Amino acid sequence: MMDAAFPDAMISIIAPLTWPELPDPNDAHVVAAALVARADVIVTNNTRDFPEPLMATLGMVVQSADEFLRHALAVSRSTSLEAIETLLHRRKKPAPWNTSMLALELESRSLLRTAKMVRELTSS
Repeated sequence: MMDAAFPDAMISIIAPLTWPELPDPNDAHVVAAALVARADVIVTNNTRDFPEPLMATLGMVVQSADEFLRHALAVSRSTSLEAIETLLHRRKKPAPWNTSMLALELESRSLLRTAKMVRELTSS
């Protein structure tokens, strides 16, 4: 199902890759995939296992989901809210939503700063 939902997220590694040592060696595949995909950002709530200085040498930044969503909202509020609405409608049992409900949903997922930003952006 993940392959079908996000076909561009799949990568193939043709040659062996080497990368710097990470605090958790089990995260090496994430960095390898990001390198092959030429990603600029890795989004994870496990940011401590991707040290900022090390990631900078690879030309990448690591952001929590909360940081990533706030950045997306700051860059394009309407596009970001539209994307979130699309995701909510893809649920098995989509419910009508408004920005207040969206903020509550974000809070339930520990995206507190994003929820606050949604409230601020949509109240103006």
